Amino acid sequence: MNHLDDAQLIGLIARGHEWAFERLLRRYRQPLMRLLYALTADRAMTEDLFQDTFVTLVEKASSYQPTGSARHWVFTIARHKALNALSESHRRRARLLALAGENAGSDRTGTADSSSRAAQAELQAAFEVALGELPPLVRACFVLQRFDRLSHAEVARLLELPLGTVKTYIRRARDHLRKQLKPFMG
Repeated sequence: MNHLDDAQLIGLIARGHEWAFERLLRRYRQPLMRLLYALTADRAMTEDLFQDTFVTLVEKASSYQPTGSARHWVFTIARHKALNALSESHRRRARLLALAGENAGSDRTGTADSSSRAAQAELQAAFEVALGELPPLVRACFVLQRFDRLSHAEVARLLELPLGTVKTYIRRARDHLRKQLKPFMG
């Protein structure tokens, strides 16, 4: 039972096996949280959408047809949840600025080590702010390709975008990040 694939777990979830739900939840927690955060740039919304995704997954598990990738099915549910939430709320505020404020109060004792940590925290905060400035789909393409190490084609399939669009979005994200982080690059 340790080597069950996603489609098998979804089938078991449809039959009410809680352990299968827990296993799938653990398997997808990190990649879905990254996708949802990339789309929303809001930690609270990300948590809510992650939970909503799995509620929907349980509700629709019995109708899942394993003709395609189960991973694609799960990511599609999450993506639709995020895009619907963004279109309903009509807010694209700079939510990551709060993250920069969280790092501002960190310990700064003046030693070389704390100075290095402070510089690293400042760079991380600047990166997160710059990432948050990107449009949701541009940000999602970049995060999936860079942090989840998906190919351009896999990102295109997951987000249901043309391959050329994905490549353009990733290049646009890299250009934006390079420009915003230039002051930190010496």
